[in-house]
Amino acid sequence: MGDIKIPDQVFEEFTDASAVSFLAWPVGYDGAIGLRPPWASYSGIPSLFGSLVSRGLLDRPIFSLTLPNSVSNQGNLLLGGIDPDLFVGNITTIPLVRPEYPPLGDTWAVSIQSITFDTQIPLRFDMPIGSVAVLDTGWPYIILPHEIFLNVTAAVGAKLVRGFFHSIPCERRQELPTMTFTLGGQNFSISAFDYTLELDMPWLHPEPGRMCILGMVDSDGLALPWGTLILSSPFLRGFYSVFDAEKKEVGCK
Repeated sequence: MGDIKIPDQVFEEFTDASAVSFLAWPVGYDGAIGLRPPWASYSGIPSLFGSLVSRGLLDRPIFSLTLPNSVSNQGNLLLGGIDPDLFVGNITTIPLVRPEYPPLGDTWAVSIQSITFDTQIPLRFDMPIGSVAVLDTGWPYIILPHEIFLNVTAAVGAKLVRGFFHSIPCERRQELPTMTFTLGGQNFSISAFDYTLELDMPWLHPEPGRMCILGMVDSDGLALPWGTLILSSPFLRGFYSVFDAEKKEVGCK
């Protein structure tokens, strides 16, 4: 990457991203880069970020990023630093926690207290003590507990399409409420333009066209314990995010 060389880095190659997401081909999914914390490994193999940190190839053991909010925009990933030109003000930081559920033990996990849908009468879901939210750069959905997912899809009027994803009329996005997550005691809000994505769907029948997909899925059947959320690209699109392995914290602005 640039002038940095990582000898003997183990990686996987795949030619079909459909197992990751049905959105893989319409959004131009090219692959995944290993950004798990440096103390995490897969079968003893460090991630790319872990190798960079352990070999002292970064100025600081952090990375920062912005994600595009449409297929025509570009994001930004900076390894080893923060780009002050990409945000205004101070970054709000949240300390990492270690989830009790072993598969999530080596992730960028923070505590979560509540989720609020900022409707005229706010729709608020208080999370049980010990609940965690994992900030994941490689997954295309926010994964919500079953009951919360059902309430959210009903609140936005999302319709199930083809039995596996929910959509809303694109013209309604500007009317939909913001969604606020209370993480580590701090509030972080995203708009409908973050938690939905407008896509070309040439395979739609009877007529191809554009569709706005709800970037949330039900945790039911995913073997996640109650009180666990995955806050991935639909959440991260709303912020400039910093993942700090030295201070064991994440920050958003």
